[in-house]
Amino acid sequence: MVVQPVVLQPVVLQSVVLPVAATCTTVFTKITATCHGMNGATPESLMLSQTDQFHLRRAYDEAVTGFDEGGCPIGSLLARGDVVLASGRNRRVQQGDPIAHGEMDALRRAGRQTTYRDTTLYTSLSPCMMCSGTIVQFGIPRVVIGENQNFGGNEDFLRKRGVEVVIANDPGCIALMERFIREKPELWAEDIAQEL
Repeated sequence: MVVQPVVLQPVVLQSVVLPVAATCTTVFTKITATCHGMNGATPESLMLSQTDQFHLRRAYDEAVTGFDEGGCPIGSLLARGDVVLASGRNRRVQQGDPIAHGEMDALRRAGRQTTYRDTTLYTSLSPCMMCSGTIVQFGIPRVVIGENQNFGGNEDFLRKRGVEVVIANDPGCIALMERFIREKPELWAEDIAQEL
């Protein structure tokens, strides 16, 4: 699946101009604390670094691969600074494994680490409770989320436990999940343990 770039249109909010990007590679979110809560943006997400943009794009690419395989389009990546430890994607459908979420797949592929306290987890969609619990369990201090418009996840749970949560609300990530939910509502309901 190829996501076409969108022409950037400025969004004005409380006299702050925010460029809206088409894909994770062009995400540039600049907000102020007065915008807290707008589309899930937080003061922590004043700006995504180039490293964040690169890693989030890789998580998005994993999500696209999962979608192309017939699974849930949720990708993730674990990094220590510029170094990618592993990437993964939701493989519940492909492997018939109910806990093979994107974040779990990336952690599994990263193998044993002596510490996670200097890592960042990137995920194309806000993490569910299972994945959020794993983030807290391993002491991952920072999570960068591609989008939380289609699934609110457990950002407050993470923040209350000292995890820095950065929400990009990337249009490419949003569009991919919207398409999946529209085309495969039964798989989405199954993934989040809901009934149609």
